[in-house]
Amino acid sequence: MQPVSTVSLNSCIDRSLAVNGLELGAHCQAELLAEIPAGKGMNVARLLSALGCETRLFGFVGQDAAEKFAQMLRAENINNFLLTACARTRVNTTVIDRRGGETHLREKGETVSPEKLADVAAGIRQYCRPGEMVAFCGSLPPGISAADFGNLIRELSGFRLAADISGAALAAAIENGACLIKPNREELCSLLGEATVNEQGVGQSARDLSRKYPSLTVLASDGAAGAYLATGTELFHGKCVGEIKVVNTVGAGDALLAGYLSGVAAGKSARESLAIALRAASSSLASVTAGTLSLDVMKNIAVAVASLGA
Repeated sequence: MQPVSTVSLNSCIDRSLAVNGLELGAHCQAELLAEIPAGKGMNVARLLSALGCETRLFGFVGQDAAEKFAQMLRAENINNFLLTACARTRVNTTVIDRRGGETHLREKGETVSPEKLADVAAGIRQYCRPGEMVAFCGSLPPGISAADFGNLIRELSGFRLAADISGAALAAAIENGACLIKPNREELCSLLGEATVNEQGVGQSARDLSRKYPSLTVLASDGAAGAYLATGTELFHGKCVGEIKVVNTVGAGDALLAGYLSGVAAGKSARESLAIALRAASSSLASVTAGTLSLDVMKNIAVAVASLGA
C-alpha cells in the first residue's frame, strides 16, 4: 500500500458538547463529550492510519496546541510534519442536542503569512516521493488567499494532489492541476451554480466537471442519497443498504475521502474504492468523535455501487 499524506493549513481543536434541549439566549447545561486535535487534514490522516495506510501530516498548528497534536499523532502512528505558524489554535464546537439536531460553531483561526506555504511545500518535497497522493483538506487560514493556494498546488505538480476544500480555493485547486476533489452538493453549487446542480443533479454535475478537466476525478457526496464518483471515463453512484446509526455527522465527509484514498493506495479500482469510502463514511456516523471509525462496524455495512455509464 502506498503512503498517503494530508495537509492541514487551518488545524483546530474539536469540542463536542451534548445538551438536553438547546435554546438560543438561554443557559444550557452541557456535557463535554470530546475535545481532540482536529481539522479535516488531521481527521483524514487519523482515518487513513486506522485503515492501514502509512500517513504523514503536513501543515500548520498554533503554538498553544503543538504538543497536544504531537502526542496524538504519535499515538495514532502518523508522521508529524506540522509547523508552528501562529500563537493560538482555533476551536470548533459541535453542540449535540439529545432531543434532536446539531449546532456547529466554527472559528476562522489566526492569520498566517502566505510566505509560510513555501515551508510546507519544502517539507512535502523532502519527505514524499513524486507521484504519491497528497490531500489538502479543510479551510484556508486568514492571510492565505485562494490565489496563494493555487500557486502552491501548481508548484507541487509532481505529486497526485487531492483537495477537500470549498469556494474560490476549490476552483483554484482545479485550475492548477489537482487530480481529485471531494465536493458536497453545496460546494458543487458554489462551483457550477445552484440552478445548474439542482437541475442536473449531483451525479451529472460531477460528470461534467470531470469531462471539462479530463485528469480530474470528482468524488461528490450527496447526503443520504449517497455519493457519486466521476473519473472522466466512468460515473458511479453508491449508497449504503439498510439502516445506518447516526450519532454525529461531523467528519463523515473526511471518512468518505479517507476511505477512497485508502482504496487507491491499495491499488483498488475506482468502483471498489468508492465502496470502501461509503463504508468508512457510514461507520464514522456512529462515532461521537469526529475523525474516527470502527473497523468492525465498517465490515458489516452493506453498500451498493452501480455504473451510470461513461
